[in-house]
Amino acid sequence: MAKGELTKNLGFRSRKFREFKFLKTKGIIFSAIMVLFASAAILYDTSQVLHHYRTNQHVAASLSLFASVALLFWYVLRIVMSLSSDDD
Repeated sequence: MAKGELTKNLGFRSRKFREFKFLKTKGIIFSAIMVLFASAAILYDTSQVLHHYRTNQHVAASLSLFASVALLFWYVLRIVMSLSSDDD
């Protein structure tokens, strides 16, 4: 492999690495925003359960809260996985 070809390959890999780091950072920021949104959704759904659901609508109320908690869990998990990856 020629010397010029080697530096071209290293430059290409370096650029790809910077792009990957940028995308990873954007993913963490998006996940953090979604954690805030999911937290707000839990508060809203809890208010809906307390004020708008009747006692015989317990299944619908619990599914509503479960969906919000699952969304929050998913994005917290994405943040943890992204921060603990070995691609640094």
